[in-house]
Amino acid sequence: RDIGDAMSTLKADTIQSTSGGAATLTKQNGAKCFACADTAGVVFSPSLNIASSVDNGTGDYSHTFTNVFSTSVDEGQGIGVVASGGASGARLATSDTTSAVINIHTENFSDGSNADRKHHFIICGDLA
Repeated sequence: RDIGDAMSTLKADTIQSTSGGAATLTKQNGAKCFACADTAGVVFSPSLNIASSVDNGTGDYSHTFTNVFSTSVDEGQGIGVVASGGASGARLATSDTTSAVINIHTENFSDGSNADRKHHFIICGDLA
């Protein structure tokens, strides 16, 4: 028998769990939060799981999640952060990070001083 004979097409507009809720994906871990923010910390659309953002000062930003993570973001979450604009970088401010908020600092590579920069981040992990 030709293996091509066993192929079929599944078409659906909505897939739900047997109880009618969201279907659980197994053996996968997708992004639970992503955003791109400007130099004032304002998040552009589209974003995922961001309720609000605050510019705390030069190169210091806080982003509050719509849905919190099961652990503090610096414990067991996959995080990617990058800043753009000149010779700059971004880092997670782990001492200020909770399951509800991510703090990001952007800086100049040349001297390590804080600098307002556009920044992007993606977080993978478990929501509470």
